[in-house]
Amino acid sequence: MVRRMFYRSFLIMLYLLFMVSVITKAQDLFVHYPVTASIAFNGGQQRLECSVYDSVFQTNVVYNTNWSSDIIIITGNHDGLLTYTFWTSPGVQAPKMELLIYDYLIHEFKVLKTLLYLLVPNRKIY
Repeated sequence: MVRRMFYRSFLIMLYLLFMVSVITKAQDLFVHYPVTASIAFNGGQQRLECSVYDSVFQTNVVYNTNWSSDIIIITGNHDGLLTYTFWTSPGVQAPKMELLIYDYLIHEFKVLKTLLYLLVPNRKIY
């Protein structure tokens, strides 16, 4: 009787541990598509060229921004979220930053936000 209860509780414990390990592993299965980004030049203008391999459609999806006379600098590319800033000239940043992501649900690139901010020189951080 005691032996049977021990085996039963041992099997229940094994089952619970198995279920917990399966549930916690499921959160690691989702990964954003990695975005490849480069900057193209056209004489005095630049644009951002992004591409990603979509495993659902088995194709490369390409996105190009509009040509800009500003200098484009890629400031971050992490988990499919791409951030880039604009500079009017070397050392002078334009008050604009954009966030670009590949939407895996509708399978296309979209600009999440265009952040316009005021550059304040000589500000103090307390």
